[in-house]
Amino acid sequence: GEFEASVFSSKKIDGYKIEEKSNEEIYVLAKSEAKRILTETNKAISQKLDLEEKIVKGKALLEQQKFDEAYEIFNSLVSKEDYFDNKVINSLLAEAENLVKETTEKKEAHILAEQKKAEEEKQRKLAAEQAKKAEQQKSQNAKLTKEQAVQLVRKQYDIPNKPNLFVEY
Repeated sequence: GEFEASVFSSKKIDGYKIEEKSNEEIYVLAKSEAKRILTETNKAISQKLDLEEKIVKGKALLEQQKFDEAYEIFNSLVSKEDYFDNKVINSLLAEAENLVKETTEKKEAHILAEQKKAEEEKQRKLAAEQAKKAEQQKSQNAKLTKEQAVQLVRKQYDIPNKPNLFVEY
């Protein structure tokens, strides 16, 4: 998991100048191993950066409540099996596994909250309708005085109070 040190050491071995011919065989083997390690280290670095980038992207989607897209990203990370086995990458994979669970939980909680909100809205509308019906029933059952009836007609048809204009019950 110490990628920078691995790259540094591999390059140092690759650039080493041999002084004695008797050590040449060991040097060739060491140089070959250093190149292999450098290749693997670069691949591991690439995997680490890819994991970090996808985790950041998935977290952003999770914050935006795009649960399915976030789940796809996190799940794709944990379902791959060709990662290097080291503490840095294993830590990132463990984080991705936790994010898969978190995404699922948050999606379920969001769905429940939306259902509850819809049910509350339905109940509110039903209560408003019942209140409106009760008010209409009350107004139909209430008896008006003659003066109230006259005022309602004047108000309905916008009839001003003029001496030569009569509204009567």
